[in-house]
Formats: sequence, C-alpha cells, structure tokens
Amino acid sequence: MKHQCFLVATAISISLQYVSISNAQRSDAAPDGVKYIEDMNYPGLPSSLTIDGFTYQDVRWDRLTPAAVTIFHKTGVATIPLSKLPPELQKQFGYDPKVAAAWEEARSKKSLEQSGQIKVLRAVWGAEKKWVEVTSVIQGMLASGTSNIDASVSTFGDPVPGQSKVLRVTYELQGTQSTESTGEGASLDLSAMQPPLPAGGGLPEGTGLKILKATYGINNQVVDITQQLQSLVVSNALSAGLARDVCHCDPAVGQRKKTTVAFLYGGRRMQKEFGESESVDLPKH
Repeated sequence: MKHQCFLVATAISISLQYVSISNAQRSDAAPDGVKYIEDMNYPGLPSSLTIDGFTYQDVRWDRLTPAAVTIFHKTGVATIPLSKLPPELQKQFGYDPKVAAAWEEARSKKSLEQSGQIKVLRAVWGAEKKWVEVTSVIQGMLASGTSNIDASVSTFGDPVPGQSKVLRVTYELQGTQSTESTGEGASLDLSAMQPPLPAGGGLPEGTGLKILKATYGINNQVVDITQQLQSLVVSNALSAGLARDVCHCDPAVGQRKKTTVAFLYGGRRMQKEFGESESVDLPKH
C-alpha cells in the first residue's frame, strides 16, 4: 500500500493532533501557571489566526501560560508568544509583559534545577559492538547549563563511520535509575526527564498510552504516522519497529530522518524522538 507523504509547515517543529482530554486529567497534568482554555470561559475565540505572515486555519485553542498560547490547527500545533497576538486577544488572555517575563525566568530556573537533580551514571554513543564512553561529556554539558543533548557526530565524534548511531544515557532521578536512548539526528532533553511511571497495567483508568501525533522525516519533509502507531498500541505499550517499515515510504530521500512522537501516558503529555535506525517503542524509560 502506498502512503502519501504530507509536508508540514516549517513554522512548526512538530505537528500534534487535537485530542480531547478530560478536565480532571488536564488539571492533574498541568504544570504551574498552565491553564487549558477549554476549561475556561473565553467566548468568541477566532478559528483562524495570522502570525508573522503565516495563517493558522481550523484553530483549536489549547493551553495558555502567562507568556504564550498553544493552538492546534489544520496542519499541526504552534506555540505563540502572547506578545505577538492581536491586542484584543492579549486583553482577553490577560497578557502582562512583566508577568510573562517573570514566568519565563522562573520556568528557565526550574528547568536548570531539574537538570541539576539528575545524576548521569553512564552514557555511551555508538552502534552494535562499537561504543564509546561519553559520560563526562554529558556531565560537563549539564554542569554548564546545557540539558538538551544533540545525538550527533559533532557532539560526540564518529566511532563507527557510515553507521547510524545511538546515544544511551543511564541516570538517577529521585532515587530511581532509568535509561533513555535516542538515535542519531534526534535529541534528548534531560531537563524534561521525570521519574518512571508504572507499567501499563498499573496506570489509573483512562490514562493509558495515547498517541497524539507522530511524524517521520526531517524538517518540513515528514509523513504523518499517528494512526499507524496508535493501531499498534497493545496493553498501553507500543513496539512498532522502524518507522520506515511502518510508513512504507521515504519522505526525504537521501537524508537522515527521525521519528517524533507526542503522546499521553499516565496523564502526562510527553514527547520522544527516535533516530532512523531506532525502534519506536513506548513507554520508554
């Protein structure tokens, strides 16, 4: 079966599909300062919006912070600074530049504190039987305030030229050890790590694995594989193998691609990236 590859606008880094979530689940999962617009009374919000010359159509207003609003639209999702909204929407959302700046500063500080709580026990980079130790490199990056780690040759060198490589990091957070891995060309944000959730059978009712959006490709050349991945979810777990075998197409011929998956699990909104030669498995701790 042939699948058509749909191009997604370059103005967004990842497309998400609008999924209705109960108010209770959203309230439990929402970080400080985050509100969900469907839980509040904001009448008359527009269904289209033009920002910086790009028009978002079929807009669904999702998440509001003191500094930005997240919208789902026809081709994906965008997070828009409130400072760029029309004045009438700024007023409706109660935008205050000073409050927004203070919130952004507090969020940045919290992110740094979170990365400081993570103790990197071991990190390796390579493929098959050829791995190099990169623990000290990542520890140094965290110490300098860099928590978003690019899994790339420019970061760690090339121990196996010509092969797709994987970054594997074992860390401790709140007394619990976990391992995260990501393929070459993707990234791993250690500041976003959280303690492991229970296995599928131990999740509260209604909080199982739900794929929000999944794309395979690079930059603006991606194919949507959301439905294919969701159909492979069994007992709140996903073991899909390689994305190229799921989509049966090549949206960016000759380029190194990645799979980006946004999902709900245990009431949390999360996102994972997988390299081209990495099996798409969730939950992945």
